[in-house]
Amino acid sequence: MPTNNLAEYLAVTAALEWLVKNFSFANVNFLIDSQLVVNQLTGKFKIKNQKIKLLTIKIKNLEKKFSGKIFYRYIPRRENKIADSLINQILRPVSRLPG
Repeated sequence: MPTNNLAEYLAVTAALEWLVKNFSFANVNFLIDSQLVVNQLTGKFKIKNQKIKLLTIKIKNLEKKFSGKIFYRYIPRRENKIADSLINQILRPVSRLPG
């Protein structure tokens, strides 16, 4: 089962892949409820986990392909209830799979 931080990174990666293909001229605000992820993506904190490092490299490469500005902002989970609810609906069936 992926960690919350890994899930945040995977979501940013998927969103950037889609944005690069469809809206590379827009400015984008990622509202993320993990201060750690925001601080890592903005370069304030080092990344120790190898899987996260590889995803960060992929994210930075996608950022280079994107002509708009990208901002990563922290939002407390209590202010992000709709997104949290949507992702829980998606992950609930996955968490019941064996293995």
